Amino acid sequence: MKNIVLFFTVFILGVSQSHAQKEKITGNWLITKVEVKNKVITPYQVMNYNKDGKMITMGIEVGAWEYHKKNHSIVTKSEFDKDFNGENKILKLSDTALIVLKDDAKVYYNKIDLNQVSKENANSGLIGSWRLNNEENPETIHLLTFTSPDNFLLITKDYGMQSKSKGTWIFNKKDKTVILIGFSMEHFKGLNKVIHISENRISLENKSVTYAFTKEENQANTIEHLVFSQDDFFNENEDFKYEEEEKNLPWNDWSAMKPDILNVKQLVYTHSSLIPDTTSFENKTLTANVEVNMDEEAYYIDNIFIGFDSYNVPEDTEFPINSFDDYNKLYPLEEATFRIQGEETITTAAGSFNCTVVEAIKDDVRQKLWMINDKLGVYAKIIEENPDEHFGYYDRYELQEIIYNN
Repeated sequence: MKNIVLFFTVFILGVSQSHAQKEKITGNWLITKVEVKNKVITPYQVMNYNKDGKMITMGIEVGAWEYHKKNHSIVTKSEFDKDFNGENKILKLSDTALIVLKDDAKVYYNKIDLNQVSKENANSGLIGSWRLNNEENPETIHLLTFTSPDNFLLITKDYGMQSKSKGTWIFNKKDKTVILIGFSMEHFKGLNKVIHISENRISLENKSVTYAFTKEENQANTIEHLVFSQDDFFNENEDFKYEEEEKNLPWNDWSAMKPDILNVKQLVYTHSSLIPDTTSFENKTLTANVEVNMDEEAYYIDNIFIGFDSYNVPEDTEFPINSFDDYNKLYPLEEATFRIQGEETITTAAGSFNCTVVEAIKDDVRQKLWMINDKLGVYAKIIEENPDEHFGYYDRYELQEIIYNN
């Protein structure tokens, strides 16, 4: 009888100890360091050893795990990546730290409390969008957005291309660090030392390089999406509903308005292009030259409403100019279906203007135009939006200055 009691006591203790070890392993772990021979790697990836025996990283189930008491090891199996397969010999296991030996690599983990991470992130002062002060290459935009509780998005935009990286972040107030955990990142990945943080500016040091950022204003309230479609311009018989609109356009009295535009030398606009997946804009200044022939009382205005002007294209590029005439009532549009929405007074940096508001559509590209009533061919503002899922864009042009001839 004593031997039976002793057996069951030892068995229960063994099961209890095995269960306790498994409980310690279960949870979220941050891989901080991997030592392979004389090489040290700092991957900064999170591995979740799920209590149901699943292995999850970056929200992806990559395999299964179990604790082997006999060898004091974690055995993993994966069809996702063969590198996950094998035995991880436990060298150290506590409530906060785990060190394992897998093949020839020693892997270091720190336990993560997601509730604590959420609290520290919320109070970090980092939540929001930050633009890198890129003085060496101002044409390239890096926009880093921290959201609660622990997601980030990094947008990199250069001429003709854009890429994005996303993942999770962990702020540590005590160590003054923020860790960015994600795939396919060239910049800021892993451990960042927080050098400075204020309401409008932060500085991060990553791999001995310091990066300065400025807080982006959330411009969601300034974005007016254009929601009309081709169907709105036609009745149930597919007849165009706005045949009589042209007579209500403001630029009909040429004789009254020509003298004013003939004295204009240039029109200066701010072009704001919405950065996809953000509420921030890429801004630049565009200048439209107004070429005047006083003898013929005719003029030509550079068409800058294509996103560039004659000052920022290669020298051998022939820049298109548009003439305003009887056949192009909605310069700079051609062959667009339009309707008049009424009149509105708007204020830009160039002043306050009474405008006729027009909505126009060509194919799937939608435009809203503020035609200045007493300035022939001059717009106070234009919004252009292409809602295409893959090639869509949102552009805004606002008049900044009218430069007259001396």
